[in-house]
Amino acid sequence: MNITRDDILNLLVLSPKRFKHTLGTEKAALELARLHHPDLDVEKVAFSALLHDMTKEYSVEQHIAAAEKFGVSFSDVDILSPKLLHSKTASLISRFELKLPDDVCDAILYHTTGRIAMTPLEEVLYFADYIEENRVDDECVSLRESYKSFLNQFDPRVALDKSLVLSFDRTIGNLMKKSHIIDKNTVEARNYYLKKTFIK
Repeated sequence: MNITRDDILNLLVLSPKRFKHTLGTEKAALELARLHHPDLDVEKVAFSALLHDMTKEYSVEQHIAAAEKFGVSFSDVDILSPKLLHSKTASLISRFELKLPDDVCDAILYHTTGRIAMTPLEEVLYFADYIEENRVDDECVSLRESYKSFLNQFDPRVALDKSLVLSFDRTIGNLMKKSHIIDKNTVEARNYYLKKTFIK
């Protein structure tokens, strides 16, 4: 890749809180990769984590403008789920401006929703974003503890699958409480990983 970690850090324009979360996600992603997917390219893990929230603090109008720059239009459903827009625009910028590999851009694209049969890189980024140490809300703390408990009870693959299911359940539950739209990728991912835990 024709870009360095320092290059990425220099292009990020984030609030101190968001930047701290970004570094925490990088740390967690590298730790998850070492345990669950040791064959992953650590540079890809780090870069996807550093870029996953690069547009998180954009306004809806900024997201629309960024997407249109690459010939992409958001649907009405997209606009009704504004918290998902940053994954799309960050992926577009990573793909077309930074010229990063498809697997890195896809990990960024699906880090908020997950999807069926995520790649190892997608799994690592999705889960790291949820459990990184700087997230101190009750649900994130509880999920970190559940993940540690699963690691003590099951082999790492099963522990990760069970943790992913729990994360999807909590995301879906929160969205239902707020009467928000639930992305179909999240529902499909939840069912896919739940079936995997039944097979083990």
